[in-house]
Amino acid sequence: MVRTLGIGTGSLLLAILLLTYCVRLMSFYDAPVWASATTEYWETAISSPVHSVFLYPSASIVVPTAYLSAITHLPSLQALNAIMVIAMALCMAGLVTLAYVLRPHSLWWVCVGFVLLCDSASFLLFRATPPSALVSLILPLAILLAWHISEKGGSWRTYSLLFICSILALLTRLDISAVILAAEFFFLLFADRRAALTIVAAGVLGVMLNPFWWNAPALYASALFEKYLFYLRDISSSLTLWQLLYSAPISALGVAIAAVSLSQKRALPLPRNFLLWLLTMSLITFALLWRSAYHPIWYFLPLIVIWQILCPLLLLSLFERRAREEWIVILFCILSFAIAMIMIPFSVAWA
Repeated sequence: MVRTLGIGTGSLLLAILLLTYCVRLMSFYDAPVWASATTEYWETAISSPVHSVFLYPSASIVVPTAYLSAITHLPSLQALNAIMVIAMALCMAGLVTLAYVLRPHSLWWVCVGFVLLCDSASFLLFRATPPSALVSLILPLAILLAWHISEKGGSWRTYSLLFICSILALLTRLDISAVILAAEFFFLLFADRRAALTIVAAGVLGVMLNPFWWNAPALYASALFEKYLFYLRDISSSLTLWQLLYSAPISALGVAIAAVSLSQKRALPLPRNFLLWLLTMSLITFALLWRSAYHPIWYFLPLIVIWQILCPLLLLSLFERRAREEWIVILFCILSFAIAMIMIPFSVAWA
């Protein structure tokens, strides 16, 4: 317990320091747009919630930022950065801690922490909008919680965390969150029905807590439907498989290892049914959304992150009898750092 708390606290402090440094160098993609949205929240968002920003709905970011800016009199951009740094750091610390809880006798949690730090320094900050960056950490946390519940059983703590993560994901980005959480619901329906009902309750409450529904629900729902219909119909900027592989080589490696491992009758480092579900869900999600318009890569960020997290665990299981675990961890961290450095100066297909 003490070591778990130490890992969580250390990860949180390190993440806050790194994210603060990165934000000072360069802010989030389209950060001024989201900063101005906090001003619009007080003026027009509630009465006319059809601005494209509010259709995400991004309430988990816009609302706290608006209140922080109003209370502390900080400029909206600084308030946005502060909210994002704290929220992302909490998610990253949660992922590292959960990785340690799931496999306490492995150094997998070290790889998770390192790859998340590299992600934040490469694309989560510079190539994703605030809601896309935040939901890319919240949904992997919900997925790891589903693994934990299916393997070790549920408790009031895991149910509560799953409930909170599901609500925050739906309040941040409704589109990809609804797809992944719906798939997670069906997985948990057979693994733990209480956890499945937790996701349903979170979905209902997530809709109710979205302030942009309150004043004009019909107008908001209509604008939301038209927006997603356009994205799915217009394939002018559809994503190619090569662009996705180039953008996420570690994730692609993790998917490949998972597919090969499932085809063999060898022991796996995680439950076979969970790995099969995650692989199937990832492929179906890619098939449904890869031809959608308007930054389709952002839809896949949560899946990219979760496979980056699982890749070192799968690698460690492949070489557990051929090499020392410490060497695999060091090599993976070097690879992650090299890829992050390559992605920072060069643009990939984010549009």
